[in-house]
Amino acid sequence: MNWTNDAKKEFRELLISIYQNIGELEMFVADSIDKNLANITQASKLDKCAFDIIQRLEKSGELDDFFNYFFEKNKDNQTYGRRIKSLQSKISKLVQYKTKILSQDWESLFTILNENDLHIIAQSCKAAFKDCFKLELKEIYPDCPKLDSLPHVRQVLEKYDKPELAVAFANRAIGLIAKLEGDARDTSAIADWREQIAQIHAVDPKIGIPVHSQQIDAYLLVALRRQGGSIHLLAELHRTGEKYGQPIDLDPNNRWFSCTFSDDGDVEISQTIAEPLSRLIEEAELRSDKEITSFTLEFFLPPEYLDLRVHEWEIIDGFDKRTKLGEYCPFIVRSLERAMNPRWLQNFNRSWMSWSQNISASQTIARHCIDVRDSTCEELSSGNVLINKIGVKLAAGLPEDRERRNSIFWMLIKSHVPVTFWIDRAECCGERVIQQVIQDFNGFLTTSSLNNFSLLAREIQKKRIPGKATYHLGMLCDCPERIPTLPSQPNIPRARPPGS
Repeated sequence: MNWTNDAKKEFRELLISIYQNIGELEMFVADSIDKNLANITQASKLDKCAFDIIQRLEKSGELDDFFNYFFEKNKDNQTYGRRIKSLQSKISKLVQYKTKILSQDWESLFTILNENDLHIIAQSCKAAFKDCFKLELKEIYPDCPKLDSLPHVRQVLEKYDKPELAVAFANRAIGLIAKLEGDARDTSAIADWREQIAQIHAVDPKIGIPVHSQQIDAYLLVALRRQGGSIHLLAELHRTGEKYGQPIDLDPNNRWFSCTFSDDGDVEISQTIAEPLSRLIEEAELRSDKEITSFTLEFFLPPEYLDLRVHEWEIIDGFDKRTKLGEYCPFIVRSLERAMNPRWLQNFNRSWMSWSQNISASQTIARHCIDVRDSTCEELSSGNVLINKIGVKLAAGLPEDRERRNSIFWMLIKSHVPVTFWIDRAECCGERVIQQVIQDFNGFLTTSSLNNFSLLAREIQKKRIPGKATYHLGMLCDCPERIPTLPSQPNIPRARPPGS
C-alpha cells in the first residue's frame, strides 16, 4: 500500500472518530493484530495514541494488515464508510515505479564522488555486482573497461541499469569511506541519493550493506626471499589481532611460489611475482566480501629489497590489465630478517611493550623520532642515536651509495625502532620540501596508526600523489603481531649483515 503522509493523517482521523476513547482503541488493537497497546505507546491523549500506533506499525511492516482489518470492520459505517472506502482506494492504487535510472540521477551521484575516491569506487562497483548477481564482475562483463576513472565506473553501472545495483554500489561506497576515513568524511549526500533511488524503484535500501558482528580486518602477509637466481614467495592471511596464531587457509596453489629471475631491480621482480601476487590479492579480496571486512598487504622483504619502489610493482587486476600496486591496494613493508631472528624479535617486542605502556594516546609520537635532513645520513653513524626512538624520518632520502644504504637498513633492523620513512633522494629539492616531508611523516606517527597497520597503510596510500615528494615514499614498519610462519629450508641461506 502507498502510505503517504496525507493517507496516514486521514487514517489517524478515522481511527479516533470511530474509537473515541483509549479503552475502545486498545480493544481494537488487541483484536486486529493481537498486540497490547501499552507495548506500542504510553501516550495518554487519544490523537497521540493513534499517531504512535500508525508510526510503529509502519516501521514493523504491519500497517497494511491493521488497515485491512479496520476496513473490513468499518467499511459499512453509516457516518464514515464512504471516507474509509475512499482511503482504501487511494492507498491501494498500484504505484507506477520507474524501471530505468535516469542519466541525471547518475550525474547527481558522481558529482558527489571525486577522483580521489577512485579506489573506493572501483572496489564498491565490483562488490555491488557480487551482491546483485552473485558472480564476479569479470564473469558477467568479460569485456568490461578498466575501472581506472569515474566515467568508466559510471559506464559499467549504467550499462546494467539495475536499481538494486545502484543501491548496493552506494551502500558499499558509504561503508568503505566510513572504514577508511571514519567520522572525518560526511557520506549523508550518498545516503540521501540511495534512499531516493530505493524509494523511486521500490527496492530494499539495505542491499550491499555487509553484515558483520564486528570489524574484522585481515592482513595478507607476503614474504620474499632470494636464493641465487631464484625468488621464493610465501603468503599467509591473518585476522585482526591474531598474534602468532594460525593463518587463515589460502588456496595451496597460491600460497607458495618459486621462480627464477636474472636481476634484483624493480622491473624484474615486479614481472616475476606479478601473476602469483595478483592471485593472492584476488583471493584476499574475495574473503573481504565474506567474513573479513577489509585486508591490508604486508610485504616481508630482505634488506637488499627495502629500497625498491614497491608501490610501482605491477599486479594483474580482475580484467587482466596491469596496475601499479600502490594505486590498487594499501600495503606496508616489514623486515623479513627481523621476523626470522628470534633474539631480535624478542628484544623488539620488549621495547614495543615498554613504548606502549609509557606513551599515551594523547602524546605526540613525533617527539620520540629522529629527523634526518641530510641524504648522507651521517647522524645514524652511531647506533646509539636510535636508543629509545620510535621512528626515523629520512626526509632527504637515502644515501646514493648502495653499500651505505644496506648498512643503514641493517642498523635499523637490529635496532628496536618500529618505523622508518624516507623519500626518493631525487625528489629532495631544498629545505622547504624537506620540511613538508617531515610534516607528512608526522601525520603517520600517531598511536592509532602504529597500533593499526591497516589504518597506517591507508594513510600512506593517500599521500602517494604523483608529482609530490611522498609519491615515492619508502618505509620499514614493524610490530609484534602477524609474524609469518616460514617453512624450514636449510638450502636457502640466511642473509648476513655487511662485514659479519
